[in-house]
Amino acid sequence: MTSLWDNLSRRFQRQYGQAAHALYHAPGRVNLMGASTSAQNGFVLPCAIGFGTTLIMAPTRGNKVNAGQSDDPSQQVSWDPDHFPPTSDRDPMWINHIQGVLMALRARGYRLTGLNIMVHASLPPGVALEDSASLGVALTYGLNDLFHLGLSPQGIAQVSQQAKREVNARQDSLVDPLISAIASENHATLIDCKTLSWQGIPMPDSAHLVVFNIQGGMSPHWHLEQERQRQCSQAACYFNQPSLREVSLDQLNAGRQQMPPQLFRRARHVISENQRVLALADALVQQDYRAIGQLMASSHQSLSGDFELASPAIDALVGITRSALGDQGGVRMNGIGCYGDVVALMPETIKSAVIKQVMQEYPKQSELYATFISTRASSGACRVR
Repeated sequence: MTSLWDNLSRRFQRQYGQAAHALYHAPGRVNLMGASTSAQNGFVLPCAIGFGTTLIMAPTRGNKVNAGQSDDPSQQVSWDPDHFPPTSDRDPMWINHIQGVLMALRARGYRLTGLNIMVHASLPPGVALEDSASLGVALTYGLNDLFHLGLSPQGIAQVSQQAKREVNARQDSLVDPLISAIASENHATLIDCKTLSWQGIPMPDSAHLVVFNIQGGMSPHWHLEQERQRQCSQAACYFNQPSLREVSLDQLNAGRQQMPPQLFRRARHVISENQRVLALADALVQQDYRAIGQLMASSHQSLSGDFELASPAIDALVGITRSALGDQGGVRMNGIGCYGDVVALMPETIKSAVIKQVMQEYPKQSELYATFISTRASSGACRVR
């Protein structure tokens, strides 16, 4: 990142009249399997990617925290860390999330001195790659380093999670900031959401990730995600359990007649997805692309059928990508379908051919078109310079 450091250092000097002190980076993520399981204390298998948020920072005299964007010097904001104004939906997301991190740290008793911050994001907009978690982790990691706060990687993730709650009053999963904080290069991470323990899972040799994103006609539907979570919690109550993690498929099938069909389907997805997460971790270790493809296909079918969070546009994109992959990789919607993107895992040798086929065929079968990014499993948050 030498050239990026040089470029951002010059911009930082022009904007603040001060030399840059440190450069920090935190990645975005894709969900290979899981996501819908996290709220039910299940297993998830995300990995960090080579796109994320980079922050360049320097301490200053005084008490003001100043923040701006690398590509738009006109967007700049200042705070007194002891007196925060209410966040506003009219403000850009990055401003609210920086303020959210500062508020979360203050609520935990940390006091920060003056600071200049410049934000540089490489994550494409409108894609479910967790730009907010990436920003929150990059900032918290940097503040932890600069001010010697003593936060663990899990603590950094928890501050980022609390920051999102400060901004949007929604209890988001810890998984997204956690993977941004702890990921290892060329590894996925198997996370147990009940114990918050994790294990690095090596990716197959030369494995590449391609995220296809549908442009136009798609919008986030967070209310459906929240509705599914409520339905899963209701399903767990039929078995007198706090979550579906404690319910087996045999128990679910035995109690099928005592619960509404819709709740049965929601629970069947989550419980079977937990099994698929563990099976996919094994398939990655074995570098078994055929098994990877079968498991990701089963996951997407369950998300689309039992969880009902896909759409015809997403299903078509998944189908075209699966046809292009053959038995040499897998594809499913990324996360739980709140945006129009899917993630495909494949060996580098077929990547170009798959991308070409998908980009040619999808517009023929849909009135929409797709863009893509290609990446590999990346490491978590770090100080670059």
